[in-house]
Amino acid sequence: MCPATEEPISKIYQASLEDEMPPLTCRYPEPELKNLIRLCARLQRLNDDESFFLARRVAAELLVVPRSTVAWWFRLLMFDEVLLLIERETRQSPGEYLCFAGSVTPASKEETIAEIWRLRALMAEHSRQRKRRKGQRPD
Repeated sequence: MCPATEEPISKIYQASLEDEMPPLTCRYPEPELKNLIRLCARLQRLNDDESFFLARRVAAELLVVPRSTVAWWFRLLMFDEVLLLIERETRQSPGEYLCFAGSVTPASKEETIAEIWRLRALMAEHSRQRKRRKGQRPD
């Protein structure tokens, strides 16, 4: 048994499998990738508008796929703007992310535009907070 399956993250992952599939997952064919999106969406909900931490190694163990596959999926989800990378993963700490998978269900073009602006403002605020933590001058 892998260590990740013995920790609270395993319970969060199992609970995420019961969640409704976010609508944007229809563009991805792999069921494990869809489950990764569900996990990230649940972690985001548990943290409200704050970022969450998730190591690729842990995600790979939970999804039972190679770590290289999970790394590629993280890059894909960042490119598709499902995930926003706040802080890169290192050997000592997991990556820090924001997930937008469960937050966007617009019914009209106006709602879509308003949601995009809200998410951009949220991303800008997280960037300013990160710079403050690192002692840099915020924009």
